Amino acid sequence: MKYIVEYLEEEMNIHPIGEVTFVECSAGEEVGYTIVIGGKRTTLDVWWSDYATWLEKKLEEKKKN
Repeated sequence: MKYIVEYLEEEMNIHPIGEVTFVECSAGEEVGYTIVIGGKRTTLDVWWSDYATWLEKKLEEKKKN
């Protein structure tokens, strides 16, 4: 999840202060990451499917430019 900070800022309007890391999580069929900011686990989950959709959108935007 190389662009996770950019995803958080653009899609979730969250501007983290501190280092952003993540831990893997799952809820049934949904799989993704729980965001850790500054060493503190948050309640923010980023599902792989949502992140992949956002990455595809960014790739399409770059192709157009």
